[in-house]
Amino acid sequence: MDNFCESELIAVSVLPMITGVISSLGSGTIIFSIFRSTVKLQVPYRRFIFGLSCYDLLVSSAYALSTIPMPKEKSLIPQLSFGNDGVCTAQGSLFVIGYLGSIIYSFNLAMYYFCTLRLKMSKADFKKYEIMFHTFGNFWPLLAVSVMLFDDSINPSWTHCTVAPNPVNCIKNDDVECVSGRNAYLYQWIFIADVQAVAYGSIIVTFISIVCMQWRQEITNRSRFHRQQLLNDNDEDGRNASILRKLSSIFRRTSTGENIQTENLSELEIWQRNRNARMIQASEDRERQVKNQALLYIGGFFVGYIFFSIAAVDVMKAKKFSFELILLREIFYPLQGFINIFVYTYPHVSALRKADGNLSWVRAFFRTIKNGGDHDDMSNFRNIRRHGIGQQPSEPSSCHQVGACFRNTIGNFSKKLRRCNLEERHLSRKSPAVTTLRRGTMAPTPPREEKTTREDLGRNISCQLQNDDLDDIECPAVKNTVVLQRVSNQDNVQEDEHDIIKEMAYIERNYT
Repeated sequence: MDNFCESELIAVSVLPMITGVISSLGSGTIIFSIFRSTVKLQVPYRRFIFGLSCYDLLVSSAYALSTIPMPKEKSLIPQLSFGNDGVCTAQGSLFVIGYLGSIIYSFNLAMYYFCTLRLKMSKADFKKYEIMFHTFGNFWPLLAVSVMLFDDSINPSWTHCTVAPNPVNCIKNDDVECVSGRNAYLYQWIFIADVQAVAYGSIIVTFISIVCMQWRQEITNRSRFHRQQLLNDNDEDGRNASILRKLSSIFRRTSTGENIQTENLSELEIWQRNRNARMIQASEDRERQVKNQALLYIGGFFVGYIFFSIAAVDVMKAKKFSFELILLREIFYPLQGFINIFVYTYPHVSALRKADGNLSWVRAFFRTIKNGGDHDDMSNFRNIRRHGIGQQPSEPSSCHQVGACFRNTIGNFSKKLRRCNLEERHLSRKSPAVTTLRRGTMAPTPPREEKTTREDLGRNISCQLQNDDLDDIECPAVKNTVVLQRVSNQDNVQEDEHDIIKEMAYIERNYT
C-alpha cells in the first residue's frame, strides 16, 4: 500500500471498524439465539452454526480493531495506532484463529448438509463422523497460530496485525531487510491457502448437488402426484358416491326412512381441486425455499471471502496493490457474520410469516431471535403452520388407533369435515337424561348403562359406515350414545346430524 495516499489509507483502516462491529453483532446474535432455544446444541446443525459464529466473532472483533493495536512506529497510520507489540500479536493470533476456524466450519456445515440431504445419512450415523469435523475445525487453527507464533511471523500488516513479515514490504523490496516473519507467506500457503481451496471447492460442489437433488426430488414428486391424480379420477366419483351414500344413510335419514338428496358430491370435488392446488403450491414453495437458501449460503460465503482471498494472493505474489480491491475486501469480508444471521433465520422467519400472514418480516425476525429459532426439522415448520404460532401439537392419546381407523374408513370426506369447529367440552354440556324435541317438549331417553366416550362414538360411526342399511345392523355402543339417537322429529334429526359432524371433526382433529 505504499502507493496509497493518506486519505486512502485512512479509508481502508476505518471501514473495518464499522463492518467488523456489524459482523460481531450478527455472530453474537446467533450465539444468543442458540442458547435461548430449547434445542441449544443438541443437534449437529446447531453445533456447526455455533462453532462458525464463535470463530466469526473472533475474527470480526479482531478486524474491527483495525490499526488500533499496532505500535505507532510500525503503522502506516500513526494517528490511528495506540498499541504495542504484545497487543498486536494478540490481535493477529485471534485473527488467524478466527479466520481459519470460520472457513473450516463453513466447510463442516456444507458437509453436514451433503451427508444428511444428499447421502440420506441419519443424524445418528452422522454423529459418528461429526467428532472428526469438530476436531479438525479446532485443532488446525491452533496448530497454525502456534507455528506462526514460534517463528515470530505475526506482525503488523497494512490494516491489521496478522501473519506477515516485519517490515511488511521487506520480501518484495530487496533493499529492506526482514527483521522477522521471513516465512510468513509460506505459512499463508501451507495453513491458509490450501484450506481455502479445499473449502471453496467442497462448498460449491455440496450446495450445487443439494440444489440439483432437491429440484429432481420436487419434479419427481410432482409428476408422481399428477399420475396418481389421473389414476384416481376414474374411480373417484364412484368411491366418493359410495362414501356419501353411506353417510347420507346415517345423517340424512328421515322419520320414514327415506334419504334426503344432497349436493355434497360437488362440494367434495371442489375441495379436492383446492387441495390439489395447495399441494402443488406447497411443492413450489419448498423448491423455492431450498433454492434460495442454498444460493444465500453460497453467495454469503463467497461475498465475504472472495475479495479477501484475491487480495491475499495479490500480496503473496508481491504485486502492486489495487485500492478498489482492498476497499472491497475491507467492506465485504467483515460482514460475514451479518450475512450469516439472515441466512440462519431465513427458514424460521418464512415459516412464521406463513403461519401468520399479518406478521411483518421485522417482527418475525425478532421473534425468531427471542425464542431461539424454531425447530430445525421441516416437519416442525409444518406443525407451526398447522397448529399456529406459539402452540404445540396435541399429545397422542389412547384414541389414536380409533381415530386412525375412523380416518381410513371415511377417506377424503373426513378431511372436509375438519373445518367444522367443535368446543372441547361439547359432550359434557349435553344432558344425558333428556333430548330436546320440537316446540320445546321434552321426552325422556332410556338410561345409559355406561358413560359415552369418544372411543364409543368412533366405533359407532365406523360400524355404521360399513353398512348401507342402519336398521339391519346392531352396533352395541349405539344404545349408549345420545348423539346417535333417532327421534321422530325431522328438525331434531338435523340437529343430531350437526352434532355428529362436529364429533367426527373433533376425533379427526385430535386423535388422527
